[in-house]
Order: sequence, then C-alpha cells, then structure tokens
Amino acid sequence: MPQERRRASARRGEKYSSTKSTTIAGDNQRSARELWNNLLPWPVMAALSAVVAVAAGWMLAASLTMLGWSEAMSIPVRSPIRLAAQFWLSANFARVDIGGVSLSIAPLGLTLLLLLINLSMAGVAAGHSLPEQPDEESRWKVSLSIGAAFGLSYAAAAAALAFYWEDGPTALGALPGALAVGLAAGVWGTGRAVGWRPSLEAWTRRLPLWLQALPRSLGAGLAAVALGSCVAFVASLVANRDRFDVINVTLQATTIGAVLLLVAQLLWLPNFLIWGVSWVCGAGFGLGPDAWVTPLANQSGVLPALPIFAVVPEAGEASGWMALWLLIPVAAGALSAWVLLKSLDLPPTRPDVTAVIGALAGLALSVAVIAVSAISGGDLGHVHLVGLGPELLSLLLLAPPIMGFSGVITGVVVGLRSWIGRPVAPQAVDVPPSEDVESLLDVDEQAETDAQDPPEDDA
Repeated sequence: MPQERRRASARRGEKYSSTKSTTIAGDNQRSARELWNNLLPWPVMAALSAVVAVAAGWMLAASLTMLGWSEAMSIPVRSPIRLAAQFWLSANFARVDIGGVSLSIAPLGLTLLLLLINLSMAGVAAGHSLPEQPDEESRWKVSLSIGAAFGLSYAAAAAALAFYWEDGPTALGALPGALAVGLAAGVWGTGRAVGWRPSLEAWTRRLPLWLQALPRSLGAGLAAVALGSCVAFVASLVANRDRFDVINVTLQATTIGAVLLLVAQLLWLPNFLIWGVSWVCGAGFGLGPDAWVTPLANQSGVLPALPIFAVVPEAGEASGWMALWLLIPVAAGALSAWVLLKSLDLPPTRPDVTAVIGALAGLALSVAVIAVSAISGGDLGHVHLVGLGPELLSLLLLAPPIMGFSGVITGVVVGLRSWIGRPVAPQAVDVPPSEDVESLLDVDEQAETDAQDPPEDDA
C-alpha cells in the first residue's frame, strides 16, 4: 500500500509539472510576443523584415560577384558590389545596364531563390509582431495587412538600391517587378505563419463547376509541356555535345571561372526550359532580330559564348521527323481536358457538351503557357541580342488551335464512352384493366385444371 501511494503521488506530480511547464512555456511565448509588439509594431517589423530580405538577396548575389572578383582583384571592389546590386535588380524584372550592355532577361532561378528568402522573412515578421495568434476569421486580414506592408517596403528598398547604383529612370523601372515579388511572397509567407490557408471554395461557389476544377486541369497540362521541354532540351544537348565541349575548351576558364559559369547558366536554366515549351509548341524562340529556332527550321545569328547555347541547332531546315515534337502540346491539351472532365464527375453527357468543356480546358492551358512564356524573355544588348525568348505572336497563333483541338477530340471521346455506356431506362408496359386481369387469371386456372384432370373418353 505505501508503495502504491508513492506511485500515485509521483504520477500526480508528473502531471502537475508537465501542466505547469506547458503553462510557463505558453506564458513565456506570449510575453515574448508582447515584448516584440511593444518594441516593434507590426508595420515597423514588416518593413524591417523586407529590408533584411533585400540585404540577404543582395548578399547572395554578391557572393557570386565577389568570387569572380577574387580572380581579378585589380578591379576596384566597388565594381563587383555594384554588379551584385544590378544582378539582384534583374532578378526582380528590372532592366539594368551592365558594362554598356542592356540586360532585361530576369534570371528566374535567382528569382525563385529570392522568393524563398522573402517567404521566410515575411513569416518572421508575422511571428514577432503579433501579440497573439489571430482568430480564424481575422487571419486573412492580418495576412493581407502584413503582406502589403512587406511588399511595399520591399519595393521601396529595391527602388532605393536601384537609385543608388543606377539612376532615376532605372529606379522607377525597378518598382513594378519588385512590388509583384514582394507582395506575392509577403502575403503567402504571412499566411503560412498565421495559419491562413486561402480557400477558393467560398469565392468560386457561384462559378460553374468547370471553372472550379480548372486549376487542377491547368496544373496537369503545364506539367506535361514542362516535361516535354526538359526532354527536348536534354535531347538537343546530347545531339550537340561536340559543340558543347568545343565552347568549354575555347573559354579556357579557371576553376573559379568554371564554377561561376556553371552557376550563371543554372540561374538562367528556367528561362531556357520555358523557351523549350514555346519550341515544342511549334512557335520556337528568337535569338535576335534575324535569328530564330523552331522544330522545322532554324536561322542562327550571333550567340553568346556560353556552353548552354550549344543546344541551338545549326541554321537550315530540320528533318521532317522533328514535327513529332508537336505531339507534346497535343498530349498536354488532351491531358488537361481529360483531367477537367474527370474532376467534374459528370453523369452520362452528350459528346457535344463534353467537346465544349474539353475545348475550354485546352484554350485555358494555351493562355497559361503564353502567360508564363511572356516573363522569360528580354534583351541581352542593344543590337544583336535583342528580343531573346519565345516568339509570343507565333505562340498566340499556334498554341490555342493545337491545344484547343486536342481538348475537343478528348471531350468527344470521353462523351461517346459515357453516352454509349449509359444505362437504358426501362420501357413502360401497358397493363390491362383489373377486370381483364381477373378474367385472364380465371382462364389460366381453368387451363391448369384441365391439364391436371384430362376428360374421360366417351368410348
């Protein structure tokens, strides 16, 4: 008995201590939140977090430029620092002038890294500027408020950086891209920190069902064209590996130079893959005023001495087999239509209705492809390398018919399968009146009686 009492008292002590420790931890966290809120209100904390995000992104770019400066330390240190600021601004879709060369092609790889940094800093701003976790109904307001303050501060810091290292017009040109990047990352990062998961159900409840299921359809189609672009890029790189090796040998880069060259190409690799999407759709991409590349014909011009440009085929007409790459947008449009129709879970529907739904899926996918392609191009100079990137006009003329038509065919096939396999409704049978039924029953009973007792023979 004494031993059992000691065990019970020990269990009560453990329960009390765990409850007490939890309470103390919660009080400490609450007091820390209140302290931060008193020292730095949320607008100030959001602004400081945005400035820290700008500094972190600039330092990331400076780590590359300073590594290159270590190979040529005779250059003033101000030059690599300014180059890092220009590189950071270009990742925020600003046009910069580097050594007399106009650069407006955003390195989308670096843009993605900046988005990750901004997401983290926006979460830090939300976590240290709120006295307590907001309730579920007000989380969206908190996310939008802190995210807007973060985005505006981020854009202001980008404009100040551009004004210091460039000039007034460049500073104004840096505002739109930095504002878009800052707002997107600020609202998203703050929402993650406060537990706000924006649900489109309440906003799209009044929309047609096909519009509610459209994001999943677009995701499937974009994944298909992205995979096709990666396959085309790797296939072209393997086919032109000799030129790739020749360019590497010609550059004669040192170890640090080779590392910097590899990192720079990786930062622009998402741009090349998006150009590949335009290429597999038949529109191709431009490499200057008089140079373009399509699956069926190529016209090469002056290209930068970078190994990644070895994927560009030689000038002239291509083999007719290259037209098979056009099956990728066809498959993407069909997949997008099929996912949309399966997401709707329609009853047996006429093929003309499913064809219209499939066409809408293919057309929506083409619009998404054109929108993504529009942010991947730009200029790399003033004369020769102007207008690099997807041929948007050709893409506008080719992508909607290809993807829309494949969506129509998919919709017709899905509609025919469901329409032919639909259950047939039972047909109505005419039932005679009740008196006729009784007479028929009497006749049947008399027939059964005669069958059981056959009449005797008169003989």
